[in-house]
Amino acid sequence: MLRTVPGNVTFECMPTPLQSRALRFLVLFVGLYLVGYLSYDLYLQQHSTHQDPATELVAQRGLSFANTISSNTFTATWTDADGMYVSTAGNENFVRIVEGCNGLAVVILFIAFVIGIAFKPLSWFTLRFALFGSLFLYGINLARVALLIVWMNRFPEYTDLLHDIIFPGIIYGSVILLWLVWIKIDTRRG
Repeated sequence: MLRTVPGNVTFECMPTPLQSRALRFLVLFVGLYLVGYLSYDLYLQQHSTHQDPATELVAQRGLSFANTISSNTFTATWTDADGMYVSTAGNENFVRIVEGCNGLAVVILFIAFVIGIAFKPLSWFTLRFALFGSLFLYGINLARVALLIVWMNRFPEYTDLLHDIIFPGIIYGSVILLWLVWIKIDTRRG
């Protein structure tokens, strides 16, 4: 649509293809993220008095992995609302595994971006990349939980550094790396 302003200057008000694509991305990304987040929140509300199954699964597999890679034997104690407490025999230090450790919020963010940025959002290729990327992130998250169990028990003085900086950097760095790979693949296909 062309508009004329005083002085006979004409400019175009229609969005360019790049602006349309950016707007489509924002709508899809924000919409999918909100739907995913709200669904996840409903899921958590159903398990408000006890741990949700996804967190239990990650905690149990993380514990198994920690016992595999460490010379120490870790044991776990479950409480309904507080999660899983993991420690070694005779060690006063423990790791608490709670809802945020299951990685589902990161996977929701990853999937929303992949589908939102894709040239063909609902193609099988896009959905397969979202699925395999989610499985990769699940594996990274399991390794993160297991290494946190081992290292936070062995080096309790570095708990804040490990939990708040290094391991979030690893999981979010993996998400960003997968996003960059997806953008490279998708722009070649698009």
